[in-house]
Amino acid sequence: MGLHCKRQRVMSLVPITAVAVAAAVSTQFVLVSAAAPTKTMSHSVQVVATTAQISPTERAFDERSRADGVSRSAKRAALVGRLNAAVARAAHAQAARTQAARAQAARTRAASAARSAARALHERQAQALASRRAAVHQAAQRATARRLAVKRTLTAGNQGSPKAYAKSLIASGAQYRCLVLLWTRESGWNHLADNPSSDAYGIPQSLPGSKMASAGADWRTNPATQIRWGLGYIRATYGTPCGAWAHSQAVGWY
Repeated sequence: MGLHCKRQRVMSLVPITAVAVAAAVSTQFVLVSAAAPTKTMSHSVQVVATTAQISPTERAFDERSRADGVSRSAKRAALVGRLNAAVARAAHAQAARTQAARAQAARTRAASAARSAARALHERQAQALASRRAAVHQAAQRATARRLAVKRTLTAGNQGSPKAYAKSLIASGAQYRCLVLLWTRESGWNHLADNPSSDAYGIPQSLPGSKMASAGADWRTNPATQIRWGLGYIRATYGTPCGAWAHSQAVGWY
C-alpha cells in the first residue's frame, strides 16, 4: 500500500512539471523575441526601435554638435571680417604715413626755399648797405677835398705864392720842376698875364682865358683857380707837366 501511494504521488507530479517546463520555455521565447528583432522585421520598425533607443543625453550632444558647427562658421566669418578690417586699417595707416611724409617733404622744401630767399634778401640788403656806405664815404672824401681846395685857394690868394700852391697839388718833385719851367716860359707865373695878340690869359695862358671859368668864377683874379684849371688841361692833353714841357720845347707852345 505504501508503494502504491508513492507511485500515485509521482504520477501526479509529472503533469505539473511538464506544465512548468513548457511555461518557462515559452516565456524565454517571448523575451528573446522582444529584445532582438528578427530578420523579418520591417525597416520602419527598425528606425522606430532605433529612435526609441536614443537617450536624451545623446540627443543633446547631437544638438550641441550642430550648434558648434554653426558657431565655427560664424567664428570663421567674424575672423575673416576682423582680418579684412585689420588689412584696411593697415592700408589706411600706410596711406596716411605716405601723405604725412609727402607733406613733410613739401614743408622742408618750402622752408629751404624760404631760407634761400631770406639769405638772398640779406645779401642784397648787405650789398645795398655797403653801396650806401661807400657812397657816403666818397661824398665825405669829396667834401673834404673841396674844403682842402678852398683852404689852399685862400692860402695861395692871401700869401701870393702860386708856386707853393701848385707844388701842394703835385706829388712828384720832377713834375713840379717841369711845371715851373713851363709856366715861367708862358707867363712868369703872373696870374694877370694877358697876351694881346692871342687873348691867352693867366698863369697857364688859357686860350681864351674864359675856359678857366669851369674851375671857378674868379678865374680872372685867383691864381689858385687858374692853376687848378691848368693842371687839369695838362693831365687831359699831355698826361704830365713833363709831357707838356717836352711838347713846348719842341714846338714853342703847349
